[in-house]
Amino acid sequence: LESPCGSKVKCVPPYSFINHMSLTDNVGAFSSEVNNANVSGNLDFPEGGFDAIMQAIVCKKEIGWREKARHLIVFSTDADFHIAGDGKLAGVVEPNDAQCHMKNNRYTHDLVYDYPS
Repeated sequence: LESPCGSKVKCVPPYSFINHMSLTDNVGAFSSEVNNANVSGNLDFPEGGFDAIMQAIVCKKEIGWREKARHLIVFSTDADFHIAGDGKLAGVVEPNDAQCHMKNNRYTHDLVYDYPS
């Protein structure tokens, strides 16, 4: 699925989770990342936001969580989300193992483990 948005909109191929930047207090860098983010799409309506939340929680070093800081995640979406069991539509039935699976800022096990719930 090279262009999930059709021919009129340029977007990147679908992905489960990419950590575009580690946590920072640099508001300018954050704004730049948001403004330069490419859109993507998929064949079904629900999104895999729980994959992202799981990786953001368990990949402490990759995300940049400070050890003694309070951790807060705000999740906002315009779609429903996939839950455990939805992976069977793609033949993915192994329950999520709640471990960090990030390589080069990408979640790498979206076709190995089912969605977390």
